Amino acid sequence: MSQEDEPLVTGEFLGFFLVFGADIILVVVLLAVAGIVSGSVAVAITALILGVYGGWLGLRWQRLRDDKEPTQPDPLETLKDRYAAGELSDEEFERRLDRLLDTEQREEQSRAEDSLKERSKR
Repeated sequence: MSQEDEPLVTGEFLGFFLVFGADIILVVVLLAVAGIVSGSVAVAITALILGVYGGWLGLRWQRLRDDKEPTQPDPLETLKDRYAAGELSDEEFERRLDRLLDTEQREEQSRAEDSLKERSKR
């Protein structure tokens, strides 16, 4: 299953909730009905359990949303796709490819120089 198809509520989540959360809530409610614990304690425990599982869902939703955020398209792949689609002539493709590779080389060189400057400051 790919990350895109991953559901928000997994079997693990549902299993933990049914085995632990729902059972504890049921026991606390039965204890409150029997008068062994007060109603406010039953409400507090129920709210705590639902809060924990709600927080779990919230964190999972955040992670799934962050994973789906679009990333910048790779300029080289975009160029190749346009060439393959027939949008660019051979000459235009080669010209843009040379320019792209020159730009990437300058960026790498600049990053290397910045890294050396940072090391020399230490």
